[in-house]
Amino acid sequence: MKAMSRQALTATAMLAALAGSSGVAEAQTRPGQGPGPDTPKILVPTFRIQGATQERGLGVQGADAIRNRVSQEFTARQLWAISKNDINETLKASGYNPDSALSPSDIKELAKIMRADEIIDGEVEKLADGQVKVTARMLLARDVNLSQPLGTVTAKNVGDAAKPIAAELEQARKQLKDNRECENAIRNSKFDEAIAAAQKGISAYPKATLARLCLASALSAKKAPAADVIKAADEVLAIDPLSRIALGLKYGAQKESGDKSGSVATLQAMAKADPTNTTLQGQIASELAQLEPKEALVSIEKLLEANPGDLEMTRLLWATASRAGDYKKFMSVGEELVKLDTAVADTTFFVRMVAAAASDSNNAKAAEYASRAVQKFPGNANLLALQSQTLRKIGQLPQSVAAMQKAVEADPKVENGYLLIVVGFSEMNQPDSAKAWAQKAIAAGSNSEQIGNALLAPVQAAFQKAQASKARADWREALTAAQAAHEVAKTKNSHFFVGVASFQVGLDAVQKLNQSKSCAEVNLVEEMFTITQTELPPGGSVDANTAGQILGVVNQVLPSIPQYKKALCTKGGK
Repeated sequence: MKAMSRQALTATAMLAALAGSSGVAEAQTRPGQGPGPDTPKILVPTFRIQGATQERGLGVQGADAIRNRVSQEFTARQLWAISKNDINETLKASGYNPDSALSPSDIKELAKIMRADEIIDGEVEKLADGQVKVTARMLLARDVNLSQPLGTVTAKNVGDAAKPIAAELEQARKQLKDNRECENAIRNSKFDEAIAAAQKGISAYPKATLARLCLASALSAKKAPAADVIKAADEVLAIDPLSRIALGLKYGAQKESGDKSGSVATLQAMAKADPTNTTLQGQIASELAQLEPKEALVSIEKLLEANPGDLEMTRLLWATASRAGDYKKFMSVGEELVKLDTAVADTTFFVRMVAAAASDSNNAKAAEYASRAVQKFPGNANLLALQSQTLRKIGQLPQSVAAMQKAVEADPKVENGYLLIVVGFSEMNQPDSAKAWAQKAIAAGSNSEQIGNALLAPVQAAFQKAQASKARADWREALTAAQAAHEVAKTKNSHFFVGVASFQVGLDAVQKLNQSKSCAEVNLVEEMFTITQTELPPGGSVDANTAGQILGVVNQVLPSIPQYKKALCTKGGK
């Protein structure tokens, strides 16, 4: 049967009211004594057919057998079974086939129209040996989630199965009065009275689930210890493992007590209890995503398979993939999300996609997302800076620098904009461009220490070369590079590099002085060691041990320089 239309059923009820009668009124005209004004009414709709053998009409036969047996076992003053004719007429008036089984929500709507207080819902299966298996449960019409199992009976036919089910119904109804008192007490915040009434209902019917549900609800409302609520809920689940209310109460108590693993297990049980309820499944998936994202991914994907193109479910899957750290899925779902709603592709979307690609070690994909972002938002300085960083990671330095230059043009204060431009030109061995941008950066208010250090990349390379060759020419080159950076921005590192390089040039001249006997060499030693003596102390903290040793040598040599000048730089010297 197609889904019941509430509008159609409600319209039917309105027409019946305008006519001054209802389906129930028709039932009261059957032979024999009719129900009193306070007689509870029970609805028995067509049962669902289970099993491989889908015998036509079996669901109708099962409901008819139960309905007839209820009429025989209960007097009209005890319980009134709404007739098959009244049910069928209401369904036909709404445009539906009365022989088809209804969903829980449809049953609730029909019960409302028929003014039923209770419902018997069930399933029937034809077994291979010819017998039938009938499963039934009593539902309260005001909330079909309030359920009381009436058992599963295997019998020769549905008529034989109906007898023990009707007998169980009679016993189960013994809890109803106490259950009602329990519910009323909860509404009035009289929780101890509610608990007492529930316990009385359980005594009246030891297999009671309705009274136990009310007990668990009262304990929860009273803010009783979580263990007490869970114990009451578990007692219900021992009788009715599919009780959504009991599972919900148990989950709430577990969540409150911080039992993460228990909460996840209960959520999964809730999902299995009502797999066709997409609204509930969505709520469960959302809760599960907060507790255990990896577990939630499977549930949400199944929901999307059943509801392809669902925007909110796709959005939930995207967020859950992020929490689960599944970056590949995050990116693929993100692409699907944008197809469903192009407005999703804002600046934050692209930033998150770039971050996911980077976390997945896919720098090329990160650069692709950044380029798409800049294409859509060409004047956004932050996105241009992001693009620059992603291009740098894949080795495209010229393009990276160009993107950052655009970012600085759009917003001179973009984070690390000038710095990364200077670093980029330094790494590409373009010292003139690096120097020019460093000067711009400092003029714009950038941190001079950072900018100065960014200029030292070629200096470090020159130092490594000189340390390997130990040639004076290479140390001269290192000194020139260090002084060029030092001229733009003085830093501890630039002081240190200038001091060390000048010392190495002067030391080479000292070591060769006895052979060269050159006045020029003496002057070079004096020039270099004076630079060392001036520049190394401000940079000594970079390597205090090295700086101390160098300055010790310089302080020993410099006092003897005038004597060397007299000997080598004057005509009378020896």
